[in-house]
Amino acid sequence: MDVIGLGRFVVDMFAGEWDRPIREVDSFLKYPGGAPANVVVALARLGVRTGLISRVGNDEFGIYLVDFLRKEGIDTTHVGFDSERRTSLSFCGTARFGDFPFFQYGEPGPNLRLRPADISEGYIKKARILFTSGTIFSASPSREAGLTALSCARKNQVITAFDINYREGFWESRDVARVHYKLILGLSDVVFGTNAELGYVGGNEDVDRAAAGILELGAKMVCVKFGERGSRIFTQSETIDIPAFQVEPFDCSGAGDSYNAGFLYGPLKGWNLRRCGEFASAVSAIVVTRRGASVATPTLAEVEAFLNSYRR
Repeated sequence: MDVIGLGRFVVDMFAGEWDRPIREVDSFLKYPGGAPANVVVALARLGVRTGLISRVGNDEFGIYLVDFLRKEGIDTTHVGFDSERRTSLSFCGTARFGDFPFFQYGEPGPNLRLRPADISEGYIKKARILFTSGTIFSASPSREAGLTALSCARKNQVITAFDINYREGFWESRDVARVHYKLILGLSDVVFGTNAELGYVGGNEDVDRAAAGILELGAKMVCVKFGERGSRIFTQSETIDIPAFQVEPFDCSGAGDSYNAGFLYGPLKGWNLRRCGEFASAVSAIVVTRRGASVATPTLAEVEAFLNSYRR
């Protein structure tokens, strides 16, 4: 096992019509979603051995999600079926540019009912990287499950990667979120976030200062995503700016998760930070030219062909 994802696994229901309010949309398209699931799918398509720790409802949507992972060659032995909660649905508006609205249904869903007892240290220590994101820590008992998993990973020298992925509606309050984010960041080797998220959890709207604050908490690396303006990678010893590839976007909903996956592919191959960032930008650039998040992620051959086209 190379990478294990931990946390949110839901059905994304994307509006079938562009640039219209949800109330005016007549049809929706069904896709697997949730940041950890999107990341492990993207990595699997790059040839990485991946697994997911999560819970779904014991219903048709839950079966759909698990079947999708299995078809992608992803280990599902630690995805549980919950008979008391239905699989969560995320209805998403679609816009070619800018933000798109999300409306969550079935929350708190099964993935927020993960318990510490669901976390197997033996499973986690098989991996080289454990990836998780913010929403699983927004409530108990999944918060404690997530902290248990991070502690197991640290104990066994497994790289911990965390996407801030702040969703205000999931948390009791901003103050509660900030307290828990500080604890999580201290257990994370690699931290991903948008410039807005970094300012929020880092306590400073200046990105450089916010990143420095997160590094002081114990993170080894902070990757800030600026969308079409590229990304910036911070460590204690260097700061690297990565330009974005200029493409015509079609759907930006999977941009961040695909960047994370592309970046994490690099350490598995022993790449330097600049090459990790450039590869991540390429994966993200391909995804935004397609529809959906996990289903839009490219194969390794497609990413290499894309990069080669820019090197000519």
